[in-house]
Amino acid sequence: MSELIALRGGLTVPREAFDLFHALVTHRGLVLTQDDDKLRVARADGSRPDLTPEDAALIRRWKPHLLALLAYPEPRQ
Repeated sequence: MSELIALRGGLTVPREAFDLFHALVTHRGLVLTQDDDKLRVARADGSRPDLTPEDAALIRRWKPHLLALLAYPEPRQ
């Protein structure tokens, strides 16, 4: 069973999804956007990122959680 991360405001996601989101956005500087039910991953300039097959598999696996994190409003202090 995966460790869960509970964020302020009520969103709870598996640690793997949280870590993937953080790695893609913070460490790799990628931009995630939602287009209807699709999750788009791009570089900051809008170009296609270099994703490994492992990256793509993880993004597919955690897509619902990545979309939830993307939509999650940062709670005010």
